[in-house]
Amino acid sequence: MFQIFLIFYRLLATLVVLTPLMINLTIKGDVIASLVYAPSLTIVALVLAIYFDGKVVDVYAARRKQSLLKKTTLKFTHAPLLSRFKSKQCCLKH
Repeated sequence: MFQIFLIFYRLLATLVVLTPLMINLTIKGDVIASLVYAPSLTIVALVLAIYFDGKVVDVYAARRKQSLLKKTTLKFTHAPLLSRFKSKQCCLKH
């Protein structure tokens, strides 16, 4: 599920990063807009996309680590219960 979300997010981020360049190609502006504003906006969008991508991956890693920790905790809590039934003091053994 997360892989699908991450792929969708990265495709959307790519479109957002390329939007200033596409607008610059479709709307003919002056030289300053082409050489300064469009690349600057693209770089700002790229930095924001990289920042949010890192945050999304960190949230997923923390969530996965937490779920793995819960699974291992459950495994260790069940082990002492099973060892009680294997002891010699069990009432079913006569």
